Amino acid sequence: MDLKRKISRTLRGVTLAAMIPLVASAKALAQNLPPPGAYQPIPNFTGVGAGLQFREAINDRFSGAQPIAPTLVPVTAAQLAAMPAINGGLLYCSNCQGNASCSSGGTGSVAFGMGGDWNCNLANTGGLNSVSNDTNVTGALSSGGTVLSLGWNGILPGARGGTGCGAPVAYSALPGSPVTGTTCTITDAQSCAVGTAITGGGSTTKCQITWNGANWMPAGGAAGGSGGVSNRVLYAANYTGATWAEQVESAIAALPSIGGTVDAQGLCTGTALTGADENVAIGTSSKPVTLLLGPCTYPLGANQIQVYAGAGLYGVSWESTAITFTGTGPGIELGNAAGNYDVTFENFSLNGNNTSGSTCMDWSQLFQSQAWAIAVNSCDTGMIFGNGNTNVKAAYYDHIYNSHIAANVTAVNFTASANQNSIIGGTVFSDGTGVLMAGQVDTLNDLDIENSPTPVSISGGWNVVYTGYGNSFVLTSGAQFNFIFGTQGSVSDESGNSTNWYMTPNYSPPQLNAANILSLGTSAPPGAPNIGFFNNSNVVADFKFGPGSPREGGGLTGHAPLGIGLIYGSGGMNRMGRTLINPLPNPIPPTCTVVGTPGTTSITYAVQAVDFSGNTGSYTNDGNTLVSSDTTVSNAPNTLNGTNYVQCTWYRYQPQDGVYGWYLVKNDTTAAVGGFPYASGVWTANDNGSLTFNSYSAPSRNSTGDVIVASGQIANPVQSPGAACFGPGGVLYSSNTNTCPTPTATATATATATATPTATSTP
Repeated sequence: MDLKRKISRTLRGVTLAAMIPLVASAKALAQNLPPPGAYQPIPNFTGVGAGLQFREAINDRFSGAQPIAPTLVPVTAAQLAAMPAINGGLLYCSNCQGNASCSSGGTGSVAFGMGGDWNCNLANTGGLNSVSNDTNVTGALSSGGTVLSLGWNGILPGARGGTGCGAPVAYSALPGSPVTGTTCTITDAQSCAVGTAITGGGSTTKCQITWNGANWMPAGGAAGGSGGVSNRVLYAANYTGATWAEQVESAIAALPSIGGTVDAQGLCTGTALTGADENVAIGTSSKPVTLLLGPCTYPLGANQIQVYAGAGLYGVSWESTAITFTGTGPGIELGNAAGNYDVTFENFSLNGNNTSGSTCMDWSQLFQSQAWAIAVNSCDTGMIFGNGNTNVKAAYYDHIYNSHIAANVTAVNFTASANQNSIIGGTVFSDGTGVLMAGQVDTLNDLDIENSPTPVSISGGWNVVYTGYGNSFVLTSGAQFNFIFGTQGSVSDESGNSTNWYMTPNYSPPQLNAANILSLGTSAPPGAPNIGFFNNSNVVADFKFGPGSPREGGGLTGHAPLGIGLIYGSGGMNRMGRTLINPLPNPIPPTCTVVGTPGTTSITYAVQAVDFSGNTGSYTNDGNTLVSSDTTVSNAPNTLNGTNYVQCTWYRYQPQDGVYGWYLVKNDTTAAVGGFPYASGVWTANDNGSLTFNSYSAPSRNSTGDVIVASGQIANPVQSPGAACFGPGGVLYSSNTNTCPTPTATATATATATATPTATSTP
């Protein structure tokens, strides 16, 4: 009994001690209680089990079984941003906005720790996430929820501001009165093939279609099964139009604003396309478009294709894809005068109809654009770059690769406003000029220019040509700082300056026609020769050249043999070593054949050469070879004319060997004189009635090796005065005995002095 009382007293003491803070706490809280009814307070439990009831009441309020009204710790947005989030924690931000980032500037919001961040958008942490198409969410939004960003499963219908039907539908559910351009996706197409009108009841579960004004047609291609379709690729065959151009333009218009591709290959069905009735604009300045053409002819008529920035025009090949136009053109030109970049042309031909003054392709205001494997034909000008005025129309950084350009007047015209363009590979043909280069820093590389009277004419500056295969070049007045390398043809430099540089290693000798090509010295006078040395007083000789011989390694010492034609020496000549002068060899008989209808006349022909002899310009004063032996033509036409004539060819020397002209000797008594044509190693003369034959006497000796002194003396300053004698081998020498030795069997005296010479007399 005593033990029981002790335990009871102890428990009452513990209970009393425990109740003291609870009562104190209850009294303190009672001072800040919310209005009655906001929550249910814990009652004062009495009697047996009161402690258990008190504990359960507390647990109910923490577990949520009984609602409570707590007060959260208040913070500011700045304090919240600096405080690590406690997942599941709650704070009250006094100036936060009700958004996920708890940004400042609001009127206050509860901040909830979630996923390692504080989130003040408690209304959207577990609310509406997704809805199906056309779900009415007005109530949810008007009740204080945040604005939702709604996606759309399918093509947005017209009621929602789009041009489609909405979600994929069966064919039977398509709009009954669609507008042109309405795009839908159906789930039961019979076929989704390009160019085929759509019908339902099939197994193609995703077919994107467009209403073209009369039928539902595939839009952007077929995608069977679960595949998707992009409306950035549209087929021109699916769009209505009176001409192919209208169909293409309708498809381009249906592309999204960011551009795309129009495939017009499906228009090639084997039937000729109707000529265009409007220009074809490939895109706009802000809408890049690629146009694909098929293996057929696309007639433009008098219209043109206009290209904009980023445009692409692609065919199958220049043999199978053709674009034709009529009139002066151009068939293809810029679409925006402000400038168009990155335009590409590939694998098609562009053909005019030979209209006078026509241009096939105008590259003006096209920059950093390119063409690959295209062909241009039947215009006066094939391609033009700029219009010569850099302030109006220019063409920079454009490049043509492996293309064929043919024209009636000028194949390619780089005007003065063309800069840093190039043609690499390919061919050029023209009835006039192959390439005009009036711009700057334009380049031709490995370009084959054929059948053009003037392959390349250069009037601009800093242009570069790497090309061969027989191309010839004209540097016209004002051309400067141009570089030509590798041509097999001639270079005619009429620039009037010495800044142009050309190297022709594949042609020997270079054909150069200009004044002052190489000037050494400071005082080049007007009319300077091709190679001139002027006012070089600081050297002993302007030009020094030694012999080359096998003993010296064939000229490896820098003294290779030098072959020179006519030499004018106005300052005298000082040389060492023996001088050997040889005559031109006598010519061989010509080969003469009848061209046209033979006759019964017998004619003999022979040839005789005349050398330059110091370029006296007179056949009578020049050196003459002996005449060749005769060639007899026994069946010459009875009447010689332009149809029936005798053609004689012969070879012996090249023009640079010193031949000034020829006598074509006829029947040994008459001869025609002239510089007959030389080509491919032979000289040619046609006796067709147009040649003038005058009386002729054959020379008695070959005088092309003679030495003629117009006036003055031939002196030997080493020998004492004496007789001038000819010794063995015909050597002319001076004898100081005043007499010449008696000829021997090996030396025949051919001349002696007729008077005893004095120190000042002339032998």
